[in-house]
Amino acid sequence: SSTGDRPGHITWTAPENHITLVMRCPGQLANRLLDWFEPEDLVQQAGGDILVRSQMPDTPWVDSFVLGFGAMGEVLAPAHVRERIRKALCDMATVYGCAAGMRGNNSPERRAQKKKKKKGKKKS
Repeated sequence: SSTGDRPGHITWTAPENHITLVMRCPGQLANRLLDWFEPEDLVQQAGGDILVRSQMPDTPWVDSFVLGFGAMGEVLAPAHVRERIRKALCDMATVYGCAAGMRGNNSPERRAQKKKKKKGKKKS
């Protein structure tokens, strides 16, 4: 049997089913990221984080892959994948009895609010 006969193989490999996954990870994951991505897919950010930009299949596999990074991987794009991850995490929080935001909200919006608040304190 050829690889094309496996269920999902065509979906997995078809270029029209790929997305450009953009994910932010802390710099301490550099070696792990190199296990999964090509060096040219990784960009070191000024603050030490690593920006990952890679072609991935838009299948449930990519959601599982991203969830494997836990809190050390944040999907920035595409928005529909970020939303799927958010929904999966909310569903998991319900299953495990976690209150929403129990460990804090680290969304880009929340980080911007914190940064703005810090700047306001420095001026006084």
